[in-house]
Amino acid sequence: MHQSLHMRTPKYSSVDFQVANWVTARFPLTTFCAATNWQRMSDGDDAPTNQPVPPIRIGYWVAALLAATVAFWFNDNYILNHFLHGPYLYDTGWYAAMIYHPTPVLMEPPAIGDGVSFYNTHVSPLLFLLGLPSYGLNEGLQEYYAQFIGCMYGLLVLAGVLAAEPLTRTWDWRGPLAAAMVGLGLAFSGVSLMAVGYPHFEPLYAGLAVLFFALLFRGKWKWASLPFGLALLVREDAGLHLFGYLFLLLLCSWRVPALRPWRKRLTVFALTALSYSIVVIVLQKTFFHADNALRRIYLGDPTYAHVTTALIKQRVAFYIGHNKFVLLPCLLIAGLAAWRRSWLLLAGLVGVLPWLTLNFLGKSEAAGNLAVYYSFPTLVMLAWPILIYPLEARRTSRGATLLAGAIVLGSSLGMFTLERHSQWLNTLQGGLTPAVFSITDHELGRDLVTTLAGRVPDIQFETSVAGLYPFDIPAKLVIKHDQTRPPPQILVGFVGGWEHEAKLLGDAGSRWYYTLASPHLYILSSQSVPADLITKFSLQAKGQVQAPYVFPNLILGPYAQIKADGSIADTIADADHVVEYGPYLPLTAGNYAVHFQWEANDVSQDGQLTFAVTIHSGGTVLAKTVLGGTALTSQTGPQTTTLNFTAKDANDEFEFVTNKSGKLKIKLSDIRLEKTAPKP
Repeated sequence: MHQSLHMRTPKYSSVDFQVANWVTARFPLTTFCAATNWQRMSDGDDAPTNQPVPPIRIGYWVAALLAATVAFWFNDNYILNHFLHGPYLYDTGWYAAMIYHPTPVLMEPPAIGDGVSFYNTHVSPLLFLLGLPSYGLNEGLQEYYAQFIGCMYGLLVLAGVLAAEPLTRTWDWRGPLAAAMVGLGLAFSGVSLMAVGYPHFEPLYAGLAVLFFALLFRGKWKWASLPFGLALLVREDAGLHLFGYLFLLLLCSWRVPALRPWRKRLTVFALTALSYSIVVIVLQKTFFHADNALRRIYLGDPTYAHVTTALIKQRVAFYIGHNKFVLLPCLLIAGLAAWRRSWLLLAGLVGVLPWLTLNFLGKSEAAGNLAVYYSFPTLVMLAWPILIYPLEARRTSRGATLLAGAIVLGSSLGMFTLERHSQWLNTLQGGLTPAVFSITDHELGRDLVTTLAGRVPDIQFETSVAGLYPFDIPAKLVIKHDQTRPPPQILVGFVGGWEHEAKLLGDAGSRWYYTLASPHLYILSSQSVPADLITKFSLQAKGQVQAPYVFPNLILGPYAQIKADGSIADTIADADHVVEYGPYLPLTAGNYAVHFQWEANDVSQDGQLTFAVTIHSGGTVLAKTVLGGTALTSQTGPQTTTLNFTAKDANDEFEFVTNKSGKLKIKLSDIRLEKTAPKP
């Protein structure tokens, strides 16, 4: 029978406190440790407690609701602006079309794969359940998906608040406030901001998993079963993720006395998670085998034939240069676990190592570089130092745990802000700008797309256009950069859509170029578009351009806007920021010249423009020029800046980047690329 709390608490005399005050006044580190009780104890020093868990105060629910509303509003804005401005809309439209008016087996829309179930890629029945309300709401596809993503990140906030409640329950109004900050820190971590830029549904698993562990560690077994079951329904591999953590908790139970009474229930949850994933994966391979995502994205064919020394070096360099928003939290948790001698804390890191390893060795460059949404399981790791407090309450203070959790969460956001500054600004701009999604403009674009598809026999649509209108374009008319087919007479794309249309059209030949102001569609045609269509849809004719042509697919910076004439304008006086970048264009080997056509106005002495050609996501600069001072202020009217470079590796993807700083207004009317003769 365990000793009561008052029997375990030592008694101190006034002399003891005088000595303690003298020591802490002269040794700041001792003061910090005394305040936070950040003791270097082993897991075995903990002891179980049978104290009842107090109910959650109403203030926490209010704080959770308010903070979740902030996350919802931000992400709802971002997704609607994403549909307006891009960049890449194919996956966004794909998932939006499946969630909107879904079928039980998630049939994909015609533009993606008519008559094909999404279960061939991922078994995600939860998407069907979450899409059912769309039948009763008067919302369009884009609006519903924006609200879905907003709710998904709102769930992360709720999970973070409940995870932090045990830490702060003894505080007054500061407790709900601190818990709300933890929830927002999770929803706006570097991992979350990275994922929302390429809006998939997978972070839904992280919110449900954090909620499951928060309830589990409070001893609420029955309530924990609900997010546990829903998390399994997110994807067929969700059970493997959960099993990893639960198995580690079982191992830790031999060192953590607080876990020993829970072994039976932990075993039930672990075996349920593992069994579910095994059964569903077997059923998927038996009945839905049109796509093998594991081999296509990760293993390759033959298995790991793509893994070379050069690939390992390249990815290590990329992680160090661009992924510290994941790496630094990993290192911090490892260091904290070593300092506190806590196997339980270390489990938060070990639980995601299999996923990180699988991605690091993956065939897909996006997965291998933890780009877009692929880092989503690490959200559980970010919350772990705070989640496990109820299991370690006897060996560390609330202040110490909250500080550790804040450092881990803050490191993710801080590193994302520093190493992906332009993307961070883009995300903030998209989330903080109230979106005005015009149904009238959207329907005009739909009319243009369907009219062209009906009148032009040889027409293809880029994947982002398919994402905008997934129910209106047949898959056979959607062209992808990895397909080999003759160039179409007419190509319809989305300005800023990130596709490689220049490669699709070949390295030579001229095209007529037209743009639609809203939505930002463009047309590249081997013949002039009929005059009646130009008039009906108010198309902007920009004359003939020479392929390869990159301008339509440039990705806009945080303050750039597309004007009615199809140009890109940036008028904000701010610290150094990107105006445009992309479009990650593959080029055949040879010498090239890129011509930036621009015009600057209201230029101050501190104004500066930088033009560059890069590969490796900006890691390697092939050509660069900087204009500032009198060299820039003396320029009047339209200008052309030319950079020469050489393409050597067919696997490289080229970016044509414009940066600005200081007070000036810039208008980019075109960026043209030409292949030049080799130097004698």
